[in-house]
Amino acid sequence: MGKQILLRKLKKAASGKHGKTLDFSKMDSDWQWRLCNARMMLGEFHDYAGWQYRSAWSTNAWINRPVPGAPMWDGRYTQRLHVLGEQGLGDEILFAQCIPEVMQAVGKVVFESDGRLASIFERSFGVECVARQKLTDERPGMSAWVCIGDLLRLYRTGKVWNGKPYLKPDPKRLREFDWARDHQCLSWKGHHGEYDAAEFADVVGAGIDVQYDATHSTLIQPGIDKRADLEGLLALLSVAKGLVSVSTSVVHLAAALGRPVDLVLAPPYTGPNYDQLQWRWTLRGNKTPWYESVTIYRSLKEYAHLLLRNTRKARRLQGVESRPGLAVERERQSVLSAG
Repeated sequence: MGKQILLRKLKKAASGKHGKTLDFSKMDSDWQWRLCNARMMLGEFHDYAGWQYRSAWSTNAWINRPVPGAPMWDGRYTQRLHVLGEQGLGDEILFAQCIPEVMQAVGKVVFESDGRLASIFERSFGVECVARQKLTDERPGMSAWVCIGDLLRLYRTGKVWNGKPYLKPDPKRLREFDWARDHQCLSWKGHHGEYDAAEFADVVGAGIDVQYDATHSTLIQPGIDKRADLEGLLALLSVAKGLVSVSTSVVHLAAALGRPVDLVLAPPYTGPNYDQLQWRWTLRGNKTPWYESVTIYRSLKEYAHLLLRNTRKARRLQGVESRPGLAVERERQSVLSAG
């Protein structure tokens, strides 16, 4: 609660509600980013001032404009726009939801994406994907460029936008995972926080292990390279019952497919950027504007409480399996609406 009050005070100070507007031009980049992060954590997406400082790479691109041969895109029509991928897999997937809107605004889009995602984006959007390049590399034929994260400034303002699915799996890979239809997928460790694998599996229940950098002996191994074979992972997530996970890239994959995702936030790691996770998932509520199929739980304890309520309710409903794990979506919504 104290953190939320502090964030609200920062937001009011930044917007001039205390009678004095903060002069962003006199603030260092760290504080500009912190205030931007605070607004986003509170669900305020109308003002992206400071967003350029989300990483050293994006700061360099925004301030120094080092890409030769063409200007940074201003949102107006241009013949050949290069969209420069950035950040990790999860953020690139999140930012990519803007690609269809960009394609309607310009002549041609060339998306410089992570190579593991290229075929997925090409199939889903009909966009040309090429390997990521250095900012200073020549790009023949380019008429403008933009960092993919900066598309949020143009297409994700206000509080409501289309959070519908936009990725498509490879239909040829789906039959590999017919066996997964009655199983949930689990991931307990992310870049920003984690749970003990045994504790997580004990609460969530049995399922398929989609943790790319660890395994757990009680979970089903899917038989794919979970770090490199993102086409296989996407197909698996498309077939499986749903995903229960901490904040990590697999959440973005499943959510961008429109699959049911129970996002169980983990205690964040400590460090200078420990508080910068929540701009993706905000501070309150159980829904996110980015993806309509994601339900957020603020702790494993909260999620365990929900499962207990679901199990008790399921025992009263004929034909509904009562084991713990990812609740059938209609039953979860019934329990939540009943309080």
